[in-house]
Amino acid sequence: MRVTDAAGGFLLALADRDFQRLATCLAPDVRFRVVLSAESREHRGRQAATDLFERWFGPVSALELVRAERGEVAGHERLAWRVRVRDRLGKPGWQLVEQVAYCDLGAQGIQTINLLCSGFRAEPAPHDGKGTAILDKLFP
Repeated sequence: MRVTDAAGGFLLALADRDFQRLATCLAPDVRFRVVLSAESREHRGRQAATDLFERWFGPVSALELVRAERGEVAGHERLAWRVRVRDRLGKPGWQLVEQVAYCDLGAQGIQTINLLCSGFRAEPAPHDGKGTAILDKLFP
């Protein structure tokens, strides 16, 4: 699987929980707006954005990518992912979360991210553990 652009690299890094690599996909001054189930926030800068993804997806014992999508909407890159995580923040069991992001790309990486998050919801155990095969379809 070969990915040469920031958006594709971002999805792969997120699936691998490689937050250092994820940071390299973001422009240094990235604008990151987030709508969560209970609030909205705006962050500026590569480190602030990376820290938020690490807070969401770092403290888990397992992460399974269930679905990933990529497309374009009116000149914006559209990225969507659904993941299952296990034992997040000390809560035993599986949780499901889906996020959709509309991004603008620039010469230094992803310049803006407007993200909608479903929240983390309790979920039964994953069915087959083959979620990362989805990325192979997006990036042959």
